[in-house]
Amino acid sequence: MLIDAIKVFVNDTHPMEKRSIIRHQAIVEQILEILSERIKDRSYPPNSKLPSENSLSEEFKVSRVTIRRAMDILVSRGNIYRMQGVGSFVSSIAQIANPIVNPILFQDLIRSQGYQPGIQFIHAQEIPLTTHLAEILKINLDEEIVELQKVFTADGEPVIFCSNILPKWLLKESLFQNVIRQPSITEPIFDFLTNQCGEGLAFYISTIRLDTMGNCPIKMKDFLPSMPALVIDEVGYNNQERPIMLSVHFYPGNRMKFELIRRRTIL
Repeated sequence: MLIDAIKVFVNDTHPMEKRSIIRHQAIVEQILEILSERIKDRSYPPNSKLPSENSLSEEFKVSRVTIRRAMDILVSRGNIYRMQGVGSFVSSIAQIANPIVNPILFQDLIRSQGYQPGIQFIHAQEIPLTTHLAEILKINLDEEIVELQKVFTADGEPVIFCSNILPKWLLKESLFQNVIRQPSITEPIFDFLTNQCGEGLAFYISTIRLDTMGNCPIKMKDFLPSMPALVIDEVGYNNQERPIMLSVHFYPGNRMKFELIRRRTIL
């Protein structure tokens, strides 16, 4: 029976608040939004089995086809996975959507999608300055640089492998040594650049490429060398368009997805 709004009732298993499905909006999109919220707030915990299509169809008063379409989208996003003849389950770490156009702190990105962010600092040390790095950072070959290696985690699972290279002129002498002794002072990185270095990040110039985890400078046993990875190499500039940081980010193919808005230019 067609009605203007279909109520979503709380059941005994999942203490979820009531939601309404409004008919002038796309039903599949509304179902998708509700299920995504339940995954995000852990009403459906990681590795838990989702209600059957029949059960969800009865709950939302929609067809199984509509439920299946919403579930297909969740599978494509990496939020859930299917086991033939058993059912659908919530992924332990769903793919994290990264809006690639806008720079965002990794901690905020991870937290915004319902995970507890964490950082593992691998090392902070002075590294040799090559001609290539000097050209990128626009510094002389006799200057010094420091590399920070860290891994960002979501609920303890590694999702982003990060290398930041900073020139010594940016850090000054005392700050340079403090960073090497205590790399945690560099996070959040945007705040560190602005408040500690006095050089706010104005923009990035980024290059995106495909690689494998075997070429990632940070090694972890859970990631096979042959695992595909998306790599973003980017140079951060201050307001005077001077390079202040080189970053290399490895994103394992099963942990992250990227969203990009592409607009058609009409002449």
